[in-house]
Amino acid sequence: MVERSGVEACKAAVHNLLAQRVSGLIINYPLDDQDATAVEAACANVPALFLDVSDQTPINSIIFSHEDGTRLGVEHLVALGHQQIALLAGPLSSVSARLRLAGWHNISHAIKFSR
Repeated sequence: MVERSGVEACKAAVHNLLAQRVSGLIINYPLDDQDATAVEAACANVPALFLDVSDQTPINSIIFSHEDGTRLGVEHLVALGHQQIALLAGPLSSVSARLRLAGWHNISHAIKFSR
């Protein structure tokens, strides 16, 4: 668990885990491309999988469509008759949150429901 924010805190957590001789890392921490690359370098030869990075970052990551997920969720709620829908996307420092917010704006303009 990273208790402080920022790339240095994330790298410190990686070093701590490597000192415990882990054989792999799953990193679910919002990082921009440059910071994600720096954290990957800190992983040395231990395999790392990133979950909250841009699909443009040249590292091992799982990428899914936050925009499509947001759209599908809103369409489902509208189909159930809901007219006032809110989104709690997460911090803007999170790549995933920014993508969810983009999907939210796209679908809310397309459907024109009350926000």
